[in-house]
Amino acid sequence: MNFLYWFLVVILIAGAGAYGVVRDGQGTCQVPRSTTYNVFR
Repeated sequence: MNFLYWFLVVILIAGAGAYGVVRDGQGTCQVPRSTTYNVFR
């Protein structure tokens, strides 16, 4: 059961990260793009 719980947590984190990248790509995110570039470097 513990493995299943952590698996769901990882999926939620990955989904939130992907959603943030998509929002930034569309230019609707308020996070400065400099921080995004630092992450992708």
